[in-house]
Amino acid sequence: MVSWKELRELLMLYYDMHVLDDAEFLSLYDLYNPQNLDLPCELYPHFDLQNLAEDECLSVFWFRKAEIPRLSQALRIPGVISCHQGTICDGTEGLCMLLKRLCYPC
Repeated sequence: MVSWKELRELLMLYYDMHVLDDAEFLSLYDLYNPQNLDLPCELYPHFDLQNLAEDECLSVFWFRKAEIPRLSQALRIPGVISCHQGTICDGTEGLCMLLKRLCYPC
């Protein structure tokens, strides 16, 4: 499967090789414009609850670091969470995403 970025690069290559004319290139380039920002995951550190400071946990999640695993167990959060779009994360990470979202619901 080809990503939007690869497809747009391929269109530029075809345009540079004169396979596409100006009108074709512009219409296809606009058609294959991704709606979401291109944010590479490798630029962001992997989530690890143990690397967070106690103050940071309390301010971001409204729970202490030691309380999050107990909360996960009490809520019966599964060990692995898979979303409908195909992403997979650890249960604790998923709970922390939910807690952060509930703390700052903007």
